[in-house]
Amino acid sequence: MSPVTSRVDPVALQWPGTLLLILAGVVSAFHVGKATAVMEALRQDLSLSLTTAAWLLSVSGAVGAVAGIGVGMIVDRLGPRRMAVLGLAVQALASAGGAWAAHPTALLASRVVEGLGFQLVVVAVPALIAGATPVRSRATAMAAWSTFMPVGLALALLSAPRLAPGSWASLWWFASALAIAVAAAVARLTPELPRLASVARRDVARDLRTAWHARAPMLLALLFGLFNAGYFALFGLLPSVMQKASAIDDLPPHLFTAVAVLASAGGNLAGLALIARGVRPLTLLASGFAAMAVLSYPVVLDMGEASSLSVAASIAFGAAAGLIPSALFAEAPRCTPTEGMQGLVIGLMMQGGNVGMTVGPPIAALATAAWDGPAAAGVVTALGVAGIGAAMGLQRPRRGGMPSPVQGNG
Repeated sequence: MSPVTSRVDPVALQWPGTLLLILAGVVSAFHVGKATAVMEALRQDLSLSLTTAAWLLSVSGAVGAVAGIGVGMIVDRLGPRRMAVLGLAVQALASAGGAWAAHPTALLASRVVEGLGFQLVVVAVPALIAGATPVRSRATAMAAWSTFMPVGLALALLSAPRLAPGSWASLWWFASALAIAVAAAVARLTPELPRLASVARRDVARDLRTAWHARAPMLLALLFGLFNAGYFALFGLLPSVMQKASAIDDLPPHLFTAVAVLASAGGNLAGLALIARGVRPLTLLASGFAAMAVLSYPVVLDMGEASSLSVAASIAFGAAAGLIPSALFAEAPRCTPTEGMQGLVIGLMMQGGNVGMTVGPPIAALATAAWDGPAAAGVVTALGVAGIGAAMGLQRPRRGGMPSPVQGNG
C-alpha cells in the first residue's frame, strides 16, 4: 500500500487547473440543461407525458437529494480527482446511451445515471479545489466554482438550436463527446489529493455527528436548500413570464431565459470579486436573500403593456441570487470541522440544495394554482426571510472549523 500523508500540498492547484475543474462543472450542468433546451422535440419524438417530461427535468435534483451525503463520503474515501473523472465518464456513457433511446423509460433511466455522474462531479470538484488551492486564493476559487451551474444551463439553452437542428439525439452525442474530452484533461492536468490516513478508517456515524455538532455544515445545507427552492421556484415560471412580455413576443423565449440564467453567473462573478476585496460571505448571503424576497414580486405580477419590467426584474433577480452560491462555496472550507471531511461537507450542502431544487417548484406551482401568480412570490419571500435568519447563524463562533481564508469586513 502506498504511504498516506497527513496533509495536502496547499499549492498543488493553481488557476489554470482551477479553471479546468470549473469547466468540468459547466459540462456537467450542460448535461442537466440539455433536456430543458429540447423538451418540445423530446415530447414530440417520444410522445412524453407531462409527468415523464417533468421527471426528465428534475431527476438530477432527485438523485442528489437522496445520494448527496453518500457521494461526499465516497469522494473523501476514494479521492476527489478520481471521482470527478468517473463522474464525467458516467455522464458521457449515459448521454451516449440516451441518444439511442427509443422509449421514454430508456431515456429516463439514462437521465438517472447522468444524475449520479453529475453528483460525483459537483461534490468532488469543490472538494478538490478546497483541498489543493493555496489558502490565500481558496475563497476566490470556490466562489468562481459557483458559476458552473448558470453558465452550463445557459450554454445548453443557447447552443441547442445549432447543435440539434434536426434531432435532439445530436445534442446528446455532443454532450457525451464533450464530457469525455474534459474527463481526459482533468485526469491528465490536475493533481489528486494525498489520502489522509484518518479518511481510510473514518466512522460514518461519527463524521455525521461531528458535522451536526459543528452546526455550520448543517447551516450550509439549509441555506443552499432555501436558495435553490426559491431560485428554481421562480425560474420555473420564467418561460411564461417571458412569453407575456410584449417587448419579446417576436423573439425566441429561450434566448431571454438564457439571459436571465446568465445573469446569475454575473452575480456569481460579482460575489467572487467582492469576496476577493474582503467582503464577508455573510454580507452577500443576507443581501442575496433579501433581494430575492423583494424582486420576486415584479417578476410574477401581470403588468400588461409594462410586462417588460417583469423581464428586467427577472434578470435582476438572477444577478442578486447569484451572490448566494458564491458566498456558500467560499464559506465551505471554513465550515469543515476537520481535515478530510471536505467531500462530506460539500455533499451535505449539495444534498440540501437538491432537496430545495426538488421541492421548491412544486410548492410554488401549488401556491400559484390556488392563489395566482403573487402567491409564488410569497413563497420566495418566505424562503428569503428564512435564508437571512439562517445566515445570521453562521456569524456565531463555530467549533472546529478549518482556518478561514476570508478576511476583511463587509
